[in-house]
Amino acid sequence: MSSRDLTIKGLFGCFAAGVTVVTTMDKGENPRGMTVSSFSAVSLEPPLILYCLGDHAVNFSHFADADDFAVNILSEGQQSLSNRFADASQPDWPTLAYRTLTSSSPVLDGCLGTLDCRQLSTTRQGDHLVIIGEVVDSDGPYTGAPLIYHRGLYLT
Repeated sequence: MSSRDLTIKGLFGCFAAGVTVVTTMDKGENPRGMTVSSFSAVSLEPPLILYCLGDHAVNFSHFADADDFAVNILSEGQQSLSNRFADASQPDWPTLAYRTLTSSSPVLDGCLGTLDCRQLSTTRQGDHLVIIGEVVDSDGPYTGAPLIYHRGLYLT
């Protein structure tokens, strides 16, 4: 990585981001999940969100090809859950109970809220796939503080 790339990466890290776990069911009906901090609201009418999926993501094909997905917004007490879904060396799905809303995408307990989405479109930008979804159902918001990621560390 060049010094310019390291500078840009450092500057990107200056932006504090909330942490989510995006979940879906693969074509074999197996639950999949990954930690995502590049998430944003796009529109209220209709309710649209986006998240960015890196080309290097272990579950890339499962999310790129998904018909639907859920965005689980983590609370400050869920750092271990964030770490679990960020660790590519772990099995695809931990031994976690989950439920569903309108779609079959897993909804994790203890989150500040969950957005159940239908995938609308994808667009390739650099080394990421930008995925846009329409919110078809939701759960929450619940009280509490969000899990925040900044400069490679969790903040509380």
